[in-house]
Amino acid sequence: MSFDSRKYHFYLLFADTTKGKEPWTKTEWTRSIQPLFDKIIKHSTYYDKTGLGVLAYTPRPNSEYSDEVKFGKLRWNEKSFEKWTFADEEKDREFHVLDCWTPMRTVCEKIDSAPDIYFSIWNEQQHPKKEKIKFDFLMVIAIAEELNYKGTEDIIELSKILNAKKTVYKYRRWGSVHDPEKNAQWSFINSIQDTTPFGIYRAETLDIHDTKFEDLKFEPYWTTIYGS
Repeated sequence: MSFDSRKYHFYLLFADTTKGKEPWTKTEWTRSIQPLFDKIIKHSTYYDKTGLGVLAYTPRPNSEYSDEVKFGKLRWNEKSFEKWTFADEEKDREFHVLDCWTPMRTVCEKIDSAPDIYFSIWNEQQHPKKEKIKFDFLMVIAIAEELNYKGTEDIIELSKILNAKKTVYKYRRWGSVHDPEKNAQWSFINSIQDTTPFGIYRAETLDIHDTKFEDLKFEPYWTTIYGS
């Protein structure tokens, strides 16, 4: 089976949060987020080959520039969690994005298959114009159909923990989906791994934050599983 053709249960979770309770903080990750994702990932036989990627920056003193934090290889274990998670009042580093592959990318390439399970967290608090953001972070979750585990109940529980404004579901393949006649608003011209807040919604601009959240047109493209 090629990367592009593999079928998935695909979720987007749009969340707001209380400062200090973001999913990348050490306390929240350890207490709530990691245990729930651990439950989800265990549906794959590649559980012990899960890999993480984290993009974070350290601001330079008295400068507008930042340096990328080098975490090295990150796996699904306590040592890696301790390395990348953030203190509740982190001042030395800025979190931008995390992605998690089960199995890790190198294994996917070796077996020539997209992952069994994939998720990412995009921190919109780092948006260039913070005053206009309509949600604090976007979580992308994909679970391969042949695992015989849709994950909806666990993702609803995750939505409650993360104070999601809305969580939506779609059945799709890993590769690009181009169906402008069905819904011209939502754009998935790349693979699931390329799903980012910018460009996913097409209105007057490609920045989803330029549209009021209540004006986003989810139907008929999406099925809402949490939120109104």
